[in-house]
Amino acid sequence: ENLFIQVAPFIESQNHLTKFKICLANGYSNFVSSFFHDRRTDRNFSKETHDLISSIRVKVEKFDLVVVKADKGNTVVILKRTEYVTKMLNILSDETKFKKVDRETTLDRLKRFQSFLRYHYKRGVFTDE
Repeated sequence: ENLFIQVAPFIESQNHLTKFKICLANGYSNFVSSFFHDRRTDRNFSKETHDLISSIRVKVEKFDLVVVKADKGNTVVILKRTEYVTKMLNILSDETKFKKVDRETTLDRLKRFQSFLRYHYKRGVFTDE
């Protein structure tokens, strides 16, 4: 939500804004799915569980699905990618939840933070270690 609010004022056309929303939705989906697809945890599963996870992965790829964390509870939901993107676009287009900001402040905040770090680094408050 915050990223969209910060970037939207700099996107000139509605077409590009829609593409950005889709990209943002897919990025979020991939981020959430990355937890589901973390192969490092596979070695902790039994062979049956590993086979089940592998079959789910194959189906997710074959049928163009996304795996996302549910809004409530400690569970995941599997959706068709097109359905997921449509839902995300509807959420992002809700002007009661998202608004365009007058001015982008991320770079200003970053510069102030970097200045803060340099100032304290020069005074020995912290070191490279």
